[in-house]
Amino acid sequence: MLVHGFPADHTLWEKQATVLHKEYQLLLPDIPGTGKSPIIKDISIADIGEFLKAIIDQERLPKCIIIGHSMGGYATLAFADKYSKYLTGWGLFHSSAYADDDEKKVGRKRFIRMMEKYGQEQFLKQMLPNLFSHHSRKEKRMLIKKLIQKRNEAGVDALIPYYQAMCQRPDRTDVLRKAQVPVLFFIGKEDIAAPSEKVIEQVQLPKISQVNILEDVAHLGMLEAPKASTAVIQQFIQFCLRQEG
Repeated sequence: MLVHGFPADHTLWEKQATVLHKEYQLLLPDIPGTGKSPIIKDISIADIGEFLKAIIDQERLPKCIIIGHSMGGYATLAFADKYSKYLTGWGLFHSSAYADDDEKKVGRKRFIRMMEKYGQEQFLKQMLPNLFSHHSRKEKRMLIKKLIQKRNEAGVDALIPYYQAMCQRPDRTDVLRKAQVPVLFFIGKEDIAAPSEKVIEQVQLPKISQVNILEDVAHLGMLEAPKASTAVIQQFIQFCLRQEG
């Protein structure tokens, strides 16, 4: 299961899905309030973890591998905290187990006020380009423009609750310490949303870690370096299956 982050939907993983679905049963959910999934009022990161559990129950899966991007990683941590027995492995893709620090919370609240005053389009135009590396911002201008246009359909009613949920999430480094299955860390060297130096502090916490650091990549490796991202996910899946076997 590949879980998208904020402010995307499942199509964020399209490049990876075209390869992975040939070998594996692949689940690409739209978390509530994105894609075709309805909005849930007063949603929390733990609620998204329960949403992932409901999908696993519906599919009747005894175990799976979950890789979450950014906010999807926060939800993956929430799931792993409560339902670890369902996991063969799990991953943080440009994500972190740390709670927001005070500076991060101030920034999120500033963006919330921007959305309330000016709507989501101004917010997306300012926020989304900063999720790409300096190189990607120059080379992928049309992609960034299309992403802004697509996410502009979401509306502030979907975007603001998720920013609030991210502000309120707890520290979950203990989930990393308790992990008994492999944990993937996918890190962009130029990531300012999940800074590499902060994520690297966490990689020694799980019993088994796979760590991948990509140059010229910021917070959207699946778009900035799609082939490398797909290869990393494939390698991690194969490693988890060998460990399981």
